[in-house]
Amino acid sequence: MGLFKLIAVKEIKMKKTEILMIQKEQIERASEIFGGNKGMADALNVSRQLIYRWQKDVCISVEMALNIEAITKNKVSRYDLLPHLFDEKTRPDSKTSRKQSDIERRTRLILGKLNDLREDLNQIVSVNKRT
Repeated sequence: MGLFKLIAVKEIKMKKTEILMIQKEQIERASEIFGGNKGMADALNVSRQLIYRWQKDVCISVEMALNIEAITKNKVSRYDLLPHLFDEKTRPDSKTSRKQSDIERRTRLILGKLNDLREDLNQIVSVNKRT
């Protein structure tokens, strides 16, 4: 493995660690709002094991972040759950209402970016498991 690739892999690992730490805090906050992991799993129509994995080492999907945001009525937002994907500058404030089509367009772009990032992270994890 080349030096630059090795450095890039280390930077991605550090970023993933930071992202997962932020996500863990926010998932636990959302879980409290739902009354625990079971309530959250039921509300999102997912397994409790998936909630647990989000709290441990699996990056939450954009779709689930949007679902959590909607169900918690923005108490836990996509910006809180995925700050690396949703820039704080794009967060609509209470005085300004963004058009739904603009939000949907941005969400589609972010979904594409997330899928690319998820594939990269999965490749890195599989390489690390082999070594």
